[in-house]
Amino acid sequence: MAGTFTGVMKLKIVEATGLKPPNATGNRLQHIDPYCQIQIDETPVARTTAKLDTVEPKWGEEFETSCHRGRCMELGIFHKELVGDGAYVASVSVPFADFIEGPEGTKSLRVRPKCG
Repeated sequence: MAGTFTGVMKLKIVEATGLKPPNATGNRLQHIDPYCQIQIDETPVARTTAKLDTVEPKWGEEFETSCHRGRCMELGIFHKELVGDGAYVASVSVPFADFIEGPEGTKSLRVRPKCG
């Protein structure tokens, strides 16, 4: 199937810069504890550790996962909550087709905050 990926995906999440804290119950948070969740076709496959009290997290964490006919990878950044799912901060979706044709190496991606 064109534009899909089957194989082992190796990914290194290096850092995020300039994150904007989300609004929590109408008040903008002053501090965030961000983590990055990696999804393939809306299925979570990996998650970084949360970095405390920063809008410039540096992870340097590597992941390896099998993928079968993957079409899209999403990187979502969330604020770690004490209970429940994290508060959304920003995300980016990248079709595997953007990687399949290109050379191996580093690719910087710009995450976008939620609209509204």
